[in-house]
Amino acid sequence: MKKFDLTKNWGLKLASFLIAFFIWLAVVNINDPQTSQPFHNIQVKLQNTDIITDQDMVYEVLDNTDVITTVTVYGPRSVVDDLNADNIVATANLEELSSLNTVSVSFYSNKNNSELTNIKGSSDTVKLNIENKKTIQLVLKTQIDSNVADGYIVGDVSTDQNLIRISGPESVVSRVSKAVAVVGNLEGFSSDIATNVDVTLYDDEGNVVEDSSLTKTPSTVLVKVPILETKTVDVLAEVSGTPAEGYVATGDITIEPATVVIAGKSSALRNVTSITIPEDALNITGQTEDMVTTLGIKSYLPENVVLGDSSFDGKVTVTIAIGKIITEDFTLTEDNIQIINVPDGYTAELATLEEDLIYSITGLSELVDAVNENSLVAEADVTAYLKEAGYLPDGDSQGDTTEEEVDLKEGTYSIPLTVELDDELTSDSKLHIRIILTKNQ
Repeated sequence: MKKFDLTKNWGLKLASFLIAFFIWLAVVNINDPQTSQPFHNIQVKLQNTDIITDQDMVYEVLDNTDVITTVTVYGPRSVVDDLNADNIVATANLEELSSLNTVSVSFYSNKNNSELTNIKGSSDTVKLNIENKKTIQLVLKTQIDSNVADGYIVGDVSTDQNLIRISGPESVVSRVSKAVAVVGNLEGFSSDIATNVDVTLYDDEGNVVEDSSLTKTPSTVLVKVPILETKTVDVLAEVSGTPAEGYVATGDITIEPATVVIAGKSSALRNVTSITIPEDALNITGQTEDMVTTLGIKSYLPENVVLGDSSFDGKVTVTIAIGKIITEDFTLTEDNIQIINVPDGYTAELATLEEDLIYSITGLSELVDAVNENSLVAEADVTAYLKEAGYLPDGDSQGDTTEEEVDLKEGTYSIPLTVELDDELTSDSKLHIRIILTKNQ
């Protein structure tokens, strides 16, 4: 039997093997050549983030570096063509965080990864900003950004939550100064509404603070908006007390503003015609000059009624006029005196005045000062006096008697004078004049 020796002609045998390999490789490449395929906007998955969060710190990805613009996959066409973007996985393990707060990105395919030649990204580093975590709590405010129907206003708005908890990077949270639930789109509404509203954060200058690293708890609240009917009514006042001696309340009360807008449900407004300030709030005891006071009227509003003008602070100024009482003497002359109601058939003339007729008038100083002495009219009613004195029968008057029916004694009579004054003025003066009564021939 002939022996087969593998060591003989080994060079020829090696050459034959290499030739066979390259022929196989050429055949394979011809049938399934190497190729590459780009995939875009691949999201990086951050791993072991609790390394940061467990230290009560927060992180923020900078410059959108957790999205790889392009990831290119290399390998046989049959394998590469069978992949899509969902098969490309990019990860960054925060256990490998550098001192510069960067993390390297690793790539692989969740399908036929071992058959791929290579996977490369247009970038391979995620940049982070890491800082202390801060949490604050703010009272939630509300804001209405549109008007309701004419004749209506928004009442006291309420929310199902009144405190908002805000957490995030210290540098961002420190900018937040208020949390607001902003309600819009109320144009034309005339009845109550309830709606869910997102919580918006603002800084000290009124700018919106928006940052994906912030957490708001809750982020949405239920807002209830009551819509109230409005009505304009007068403001009235009642006064108590008595001014100082020699002074009087003139009855002139000025209120500014004289009318106010109130609001409420129609049932609450139906019977409200005015707002009255009670007398115990306006006591003029001992006053010697006009009383001027400012007070709030909110406490005098009926139940379930509120002020309906947001620009009005609820305060009114009340001025109660106080006048001084004076007495002034006026001298009456013949020009001031009129003799009236002389019985038919008789003539009356004024006897010579033996002394000045002084007539005292009492009243508010401004009214007394306005009296014109020359315009005073003092009347002597002859018939009235004669009746009262019994010289004429009761019931007879000028025009009702004849010369035969009336037989008066001629001579001098003392007739009282009456002076017509304004209702606000009085007088204690009792003046008489002498008249000469003569029967006509």
